[in-house]
Amino acid sequence: MTTGDEGFAGFWVLSAADAAAARLLSAQLDDEMLSLRDAAGFRSARLHLGVDGRTVLLRHGWRGAADHAAFRDGPFAQRLRGVAGRAGVRAPRCYGGELVARIEGPDAGAAPGVVVLAVRHVGGRRSALALTELLERSGDWKREFPGFISADAAIGPDHTTFVNYPQWTDVAAFDAYMADPRNAAGQPGIARLEAAEPVIVRCSVVAEVIAVERS
Repeated sequence: MTTGDEGFAGFWVLSAADAAAARLLSAQLDDEMLSLRDAAGFRSARLHLGVDGRTVLLRHGWRGAADHAAFRDGPFAQRLRGVAGRAGVRAPRCYGGELVARIEGPDAGAAPGVVVLAVRHVGGRRSALALTELLERSGDWKREFPGFISADAAIGPDHTTFVNYPQWTDVAAFDAYMADPRNAAGQPGIARLEAAEPVIVRCSVVAEVIAVERS
């Protein structure tokens, strides 16, 4: 999910001690997400639950980096940081950056059944831009792949992370995509640009909020 004028995306990953703690955290964030609609520059937010049952992911999209910075220091983010240590929830891992690329598949706009957050650690801007180029080049086949919805990529402000957010209609489409030899063929090029092991979170969507258009 993105809106047309999003320029910056943030991803907060929270790990809970068990599935019950993750469900409680997800319910709390679901109740609070509507408050983001009043934040300056807010465009969208989506809440996810990891397939491991213990990971909660919040994706939030903004008009630009300045709007995200204001959110990062605002009351919602402070409350989110404050959940660390309660009910076995660890401090959030925060990723994101300027949106630099988007690929839309044949099912663009469909409700996602599988979403992945892939955070690649890279050595600097040159490597991050090289990953962007690899992603855009892969669009030649992904744009026609059944069940593929979209992929959005962001480069972190310090240029040491490349964040990809692809989504599929269902598990069958995801499994077919992962098994496609064209996907495997692209992995060595990605690995050569990585400076550390990636962070991969596979999840489903729990709730989402879109900015209210004001006249």
